[in-house]
Amino acid sequence: MPKLEIYTLKGTILDTIPCSPAETVKELVRNALESKKLRIEEARCLKQREKDGNWAKIRSRDKVRDENAIYRITRDPEKV
Repeated sequence: MPKLEIYTLKGTILDTIPCSPAETVKELVRNALESKKLRIEEARCLKQREKDGNWAKIRSRDKVRDENAIYRITRDPEKV
C-alpha cells in the first residue's frame, strides 16, 4: 500500500498517511489529504522515494507504478 509523508517547509515530518489505491498520483494524494481534512491547494513539491533512498520530483499526472511507493509533499498553508 502506498504511503504519503507530509512535511513542513523546514523539512520536519508532520504525518504519514496510508493511501488507498488510485490510478494517478494526483488522485492518490487527494484521497489521502481528504482523509486528514487537508486541502490539495496546501500541497506543493511532490516527490517519490527511489530505491536508493533519494527523493525524485514527479508530476501529479504520473501513474502509480509501485504499490509500496512512498510519496512526499510539502505542506504550505500560506500558498492558499
